[in-house]
Amino acid sequence: MKLSKDPHEVRNLAGDPRYAAELKRHRNILKSWMKETDDKGQYPESTEGLLQVMYRWGDKCVNPEYEAIRKKYGDIFARQRRSSQ
Repeated sequence: MKLSKDPHEVRNLAGDPRYAAELKRHRNILKSWMKETDDKGQYPESTEGLLQVMYRWGDKCVNPEYEAIRKKYGDIFARQRRSSQ
């Protein structure tokens, strides 16, 4: 990609088939680095950890992991939020 065509680098090329090989190469580099450094992002969060983050940030938690917690437990922090207002 030429910066002259996308000077602010806002065009996402991940879905462009012309860059599929480069995307795969970068994903493999990242995967190797995560293993070598024991990056914690490669492991799923515990339910307890997700609940702690949800308690702190509430509806700002939008990842799929949080949706699974909401389906399982509902809005378990609603009472705490109401009492703190």
